[in-house]
Amino acid sequence: NLSSFYYNKAVRGGGIYNATSNDGKEVNIKDCAFNSNQAEYGGGAYIESGKVNFKSDSFGYLYITPSNNATCGGAIYNEGGIVNVVSSVFYCNNAEKGGDIYNKGTISISKTDFGGVSKAVYTYDRVIPVYTYTSSQEVTIGGTTQVVRPIYYEPVSWVAVKLALSSSATQGGAIYNEGTITNITSSNFIDVHALEGGAIYNDTDGIITKIISSKFNGNYAYYETSDEDEEETPTPKGGAIYNKGTISEVTKSNFVSNYAENGLGGAIYNADGTLNFNNSKFNGNYATSGGAIYVAGGSVTDTKSTFQNNYAESGGAVYIDEGGTATFDSSIFILNDAYKTVEISDEGTVVSTQDVLTDGGAVYNKGEL
Repeated sequence: NLSSFYYNKAVRGGGIYNATSNDGKEVNIKDCAFNSNQAEYGGGAYIESGKVNFKSDSFGYLYITPSNNATCGGAIYNEGGIVNVVSSVFYCNNAEKGGDIYNKGTISISKTDFGGVSKAVYTYDRVIPVYTYTSSQEVTIGGTTQVVRPIYYEPVSWVAVKLALSSSATQGGAIYNEGTITNITSSNFIDVHALEGGAIYNDTDGIITKIISSKFNGNYAYYETSDEDEEETPTPKGGAIYNKGTISEVTKSNFVSNYAENGLGGAIYNADGTLNFNNSKFNGNYATSGGAIYVAGGSVTDTKSTFQNNYAESGGAVYIDEGGTATFDSSIFILNDAYKTVEISDEGTVVSTQDVLTDGGAVYNKGEL
């Protein structure tokens, strides 16, 4: 308890490697801080087996990018243990799969924050963070005072900067799951991003039993090209969740302002498998197709959820592709739009743009509805 793990490196478990079931005893990690650790698997912690409880812990530090770093599981990699994460925070961790957590065992998550509220900062001859370090200072993280290295600042002129509070990955900006997540309860996913599954990527063998009373705000799927001449670019999918497995229940949860930039499924992309919603809200999500939900395959069922102010070029709220099945019971669709922006030119020069209505303001169906 009350320990700090900074700048450690390993193949598995940059901060901690738990290799034993400990004769059935639980391992409790409470009020600890993990920052700037590196590993191939589990930048902060690697759980081979046993029952491990994380409570009131912090993984990563605001504005330091990346904080904990790994190929899989920037903060935690759970190979085969039973892991509980309660009242903890994850900031600025990074991995190819599972920016914060990669799960192959069993895990439950409650009252935990992934990412934070980011904002644009406009400066003129002032300073913004550029993520390098200078001399150390003391800050309080996870209930204890720790020594960290603050950010170095340099002047810029009129630049919009998105402050880095969130974790990122290629798949599953916060969580990559191919095991069992028994519950995600009263947790927040904010401004987390990936190419597929801005917040959560649930793979073919992945089972998520319940997501209850949780918030998915401002998460996004995007692809940042490094070559202007790149001919083929992958399509971002699932601003909040990408599902190929089973998500049995999503209840009383909010999906707000998530998006897939030039992609599919502003909040949800269901590639295959099963996904069930109940009494949830989808508000202000957007994508090229399927502003809130894109059903590429498998089945999506909703009961008594509200879809409002979502938009896309086709299927303002929901797009059901060939091979996909969707069922809606007592759902509410209001003020969703399907439109695209076109350029108006005069002798080859763009003089203005105009929004033109397209097809499927609420639902666009090519599959089974």
